[in-house]
Amino acid sequence: MNLKDSEIWKSYSCKVLGHLTSLKRLVLYKCEINGSLALQGFCGMTNLQELDFTNSNLKGGLPNCFSNLTSLRKLDLISYNIALHSLKSLETLALSFNISALQRLHLYSNNFSRNISALETFRIPISLGPLFNLSKLKCLYADNNIVHAETQMHSLAPLFQLKDLSLSCCGDVGSFPRFFYHQHDLQYLDLSNMYFKGNQFPHWLLENNTLLEKLVFTNSSLSGPLQLPFASQTRLSHLEISCNFFNGNIPVEIGAQLPALRRDPRFLVYEPFFLTLDVSNNQLSGRIPRWMGDMSFLKRIIMSNNHLERTIPVVFCQLGLKLLDLSVNIISGSIPSCFNPSRIRQVHLSKNRLRGTLPDVLHNSSTSVKLDISDNFLSGSIPSWIGLLNLSYLLLSKNNFQGETPMELCKLSHLSLINLSHNNLSGRIPPCLKITTLQDVSEDYVGRLMARGFSIFSFNEPIEFPIKNVSNSYKGRIIPYISGIDLSCNKLVAKIPYEFGNFYKLLVLDLSHNSLTGPIPPTFVNLIQIESLDLSYNNLSGNIPYQLVGLNFQAYFIVSFNNLSGKTPPRIAQFGTFDESSYKENPFRCGEPLPECADNGPSLSMPNSSTNNAEDDDLIDMGVFHISFIVSYTILLMTVVVSYINPY
Repeated sequence: MNLKDSEIWKSYSCKVLGHLTSLKRLVLYKCEINGSLALQGFCGMTNLQELDFTNSNLKGGLPNCFSNLTSLRKLDLISYNIALHSLKSLETLALSFNISALQRLHLYSNNFSRNISALETFRIPISLGPLFNLSKLKCLYADNNIVHAETQMHSLAPLFQLKDLSLSCCGDVGSFPRFFYHQHDLQYLDLSNMYFKGNQFPHWLLENNTLLEKLVFTNSSLSGPLQLPFASQTRLSHLEISCNFFNGNIPVEIGAQLPALRRDPRFLVYEPFFLTLDVSNNQLSGRIPRWMGDMSFLKRIIMSNNHLERTIPVVFCQLGLKLLDLSVNIISGSIPSCFNPSRIRQVHLSKNRLRGTLPDVLHNSSTSVKLDISDNFLSGSIPSWIGLLNLSYLLLSKNNFQGETPMELCKLSHLSLINLSHNNLSGRIPPCLKITTLQDVSEDYVGRLMARGFSIFSFNEPIEFPIKNVSNSYKGRIIPYISGIDLSCNKLVAKIPYEFGNFYKLLVLDLSHNSLTGPIPPTFVNLIQIESLDLSYNNLSGNIPYQLVGLNFQAYFIVSFNNLSGKTPPRIAQFGTFDESSYKENPFRCGEPLPECADNGPSLSMPNSSTNNAEDDDLIDMGVFHISFIVSYTILLMTVVVSYINPY
């Protein structure tokens, strides 16, 4: 029976349910349950096997008769809010329900309170001691609660053998609990976002659980070398150990010890997550192992923020990757010319030491969404084939690219962010560039990606983009709302395209440090979402359109070091926050916050007559002086010569 979005507020509502003594499954999804008496009807449902209180709100306590539900196999208390009751820990939960036959327990994101103003998060001991006697328990999902350490650890072995355990977030839990040493049937384990003090990678956990398929220790404060189990793990296909403190080299035997990363694991339950190797945000060093090329079914390689060096292995060309993230390492050499995965969606190679030109990589990857190779030493021109991709994010800044900005970039009709700054690009800015936000992409674009068998987009990999002259990293749900153009620090010339004023969703526009000329396009008044506008260090002329004061979200505005003239815009709205640094070094510019303009405008003052006469007199005196000096010098010279010829 499913009572979705119901309100149970009279006691006879559940008394009717109480007569359904043969009922085995009851779902109370998003229900408002007023008063503990409303639940008395459950007392007679002794055959109930599944009870779901997901997203429900109980205004009152649980009746004591809930201990009569001796047949309960599955209990869901997901995002469950209980007021005026002391059910706030795993211990009290075990006492409130007779869960001796329980097999599955869901406790995601629970808040329990005694009154509305005193919310408390559900607390779970890392030992799971209150559940030790549940011999039939197989699955426990309790993410987004408080997991805490105990002063005295349980020394007894639990009666349960878990298959699935997820305790992601949050808490300082000390050492690994001892009950893990007695578990041998684990298939899925997530202990991410917890603080395991001074613990190394638990290779013994893999040795004891040969059926393990997915293991997640993201941000768990693990340290030391990455030690693998001695025996081969034939089923482990998803390993996440990012954001820890591992050091040393990546084990060369990882391919042999984890063969499920090399073959087709279509039997797995967690199909959307398999084929991932994530060792990012550690301190791993050495070269990238070549054996990774043998993992033919590996789809996601995430090794960013380490100290990996040498070159990108050529064997990567054999992989059908969807995502490759090797950013923030010290990888050198060139991008392998054979690297051309046809279905890759994201390539992150920024902040390395890559050199050479950009080969014909990705030119057949019609599903590519992100390409970030910024902050390297790449040179040559930006290839024209880049316009054949379906990129939404193109980040090529801080390299040595030369030549004109290719007009083929105008074919990127779904572009949200483009950063070509700090290169040696020349010529005009293509006026046909198109900028939108990923939030506004067409259904047709999304449909084409999905038709190729991909989930739409992943925003777990950060994107770095400067806003307000500060480089920030963006990740997660905010990415679809960001749009920007950064062409700063190049050698671009000619006028700013007036078409840029049509990007009403644009948040960032930086064209500084170029050689652009002409006026600020009046169409910029249409940039109603703009937050950061930098046009400094160019050769722009003319007035600043006073209508720009209507851009209410603008927090950063700078047009200094140009040839702009006229009076500054009125100091109202956001423009009232901009100081002299926004306008300085424009010789014909005046008005607050610069010096005040003259009433009749700037003019050249003519010298008065007395000054002219004085200057004329000075000029005449200097002329007489010069003539007198020459004549005197000539007479003296002739006298000396005559005296020398005729001394007598």
